[in-house]
Amino acid sequence: MTRRPEILVRLLLALGAAGVIAWLVMNTEWVDIETPRPLPEELRKDGTLLAREYLQMLGLKARRVDDLIELPPTSATLVLTAGYWNLIDGSSRRLQRWVQDGGHLLVDARALLAADDEAKWLPLRRVRPPDADPTRSREGCRVLKPHAGLAQAEAVGYVACLFGRSKLIPAGDAMPTWQLDSEEHGAEVLRMPLGQGRVTGFAEGLNFEDAAVPFVIDANQPVAPPPRNFGNRGMVAGDNAALLAALVDARPGREVWFVTRIERPPLPLWLWQQAWPALALAAVALLLALWRNGSRFGPLQQEPPPERRSLAAQIRASADFLFRHQPAALQAMARRALDEAAAQQVAGWRRLKPAERPAALARATGLPEARLAVALAEATARSEVADALAVLESARRALLNQPEPAVESNR
Repeated sequence: MTRRPEILVRLLLALGAAGVIAWLVMNTEWVDIETPRPLPEELRKDGTLLAREYLQMLGLKARRVDDLIELPPTSATLVLTAGYWNLIDGSSRRLQRWVQDGGHLLVDARALLAADDEAKWLPLRRVRPPDADPTRSREGCRVLKPHAGLAQAEAVGYVACLFGRSKLIPAGDAMPTWQLDSEEHGAEVLRMPLGQGRVTGFAEGLNFEDAAVPFVIDANQPVAPPPRNFGNRGMVAGDNAALLAALVDARPGREVWFVTRIERPPLPLWLWQQAWPALALAAVALLLALWRNGSRFGPLQQEPPPERRSLAAQIRASADFLFRHQPAALQAMARRALDEAAAQQVAGWRRLKPAERPAALARATGLPEARLAVALAEATARSEVADALAVLESARRALLNQPEPAVESNR
């Protein structure tokens, strides 16, 4: 009798659990959500990796460079997608000569849009339909078929999964040697002759860089980043890989160079690499100039102790003090010294009027009378005091150096 309540409780608990499970099954919807898987670090840093590996599997030699300083041999194909590739002085003319000498240049819409007056030699132009929105790209897989009458023997159709919509037209009277058309947009690929070489144009961006930010349709359903036309993700979309091989005219043994960006070292590093001796000398000169003109912590030479100073040093120090603080007193002392010398060397000096004394000193010393007159007058500025001291001292020494002084009577 005592086990019946326990059995009843367990039965009720089991019925309750079954009811909860049944409610969850009827009121819950199971949905599979695809979350984007990030690219490996190697693929994320280099968007041309799969494209180069694919071309190498076909027997080509593919490499990526970051400038146009060195051009490939004329037997190679240069894939140029870097924006503002023609900003480096002379790069456009060098590239034109390379194509005319036999090179094969593959350019996309970005390279065509960046072409300035110096790059108008490219034999094709991009045309966007009037109703196209230039701020948005449209994704879709479409068929690119060789143009009738222009297709090469090996040319076939491609199911290309691409972004955007535009077309290409020849820039001159020359006829294209190869052309791929789509029903939606028209001519999307043109290969034009130029000298001994050729230029292949692609109406949209080749887009070797993979998008890193996923698309978000709503807050709960993020989707993978859109595959770029020929990036690491885009190479596996449709016939994009085969289309890339056709664009570069893949043939075993041929070289293919990818120039997807133009990189330059920072200006200080470039200057150091190109002219480090001049920079080193300039740095040394700058340090010497700063040391020479900088503040010193003490005098150039240690001053001797006060008790060891000579009488001449004491006189010079007193004169320097008077010149800094009482220049008029120093000038008065110089005039008094000159007056004593003139009283011994100039006859009748004491009886001369102040206005007559400059002329008498000029005759006795040979100094200009005007300068003597200014020196004997009261100076106001420190610069005038310095000039007056020099004239007065020169006159005094000239009088003392006379061979036969004239003695004046004290009466």
